[in-house]
Amino acid sequence: MVRFSFEFKIGSDKNSALGYRFDDKPGRDNVESRILIGYTVIVIEDKAAVAQFVDELVNSNTLYLRIRSLNGGRTTAEFRVEALRPPCRRRSPNVRSRQRKSARPDAPP
Repeated sequence: MVRFSFEFKIGSDKNSALGYRFDDKPGRDNVESRILIGYTVIVIEDKAAVAQFVDELVNSNTLYLRIRSLNGGRTTAEFRVEALRPPCRRRSPNVRSRQRKSARPDAPP
């Protein structure tokens, strides 16, 4: 899930549209999203839309966000983002258990 929170009302779910772009890359309009109760938070929950957002975020420096709403007007925001690092690799449980089993060579059984 991708979540954007504001300190003011940005619109309602029925009449709002989310768009964004990273750096000078082509933008995305009418991204599948919804505004949560309270009208200050918008989320992208669709797996394909989230995957596309993260793919574009990886090598970007700036995110430009736009929300158009009939009752909330137009909300725009600019975010500086740092490039994501690849996820750290977790050790498998088997590797960890093998490490525990291997005691010092001179230890008694």
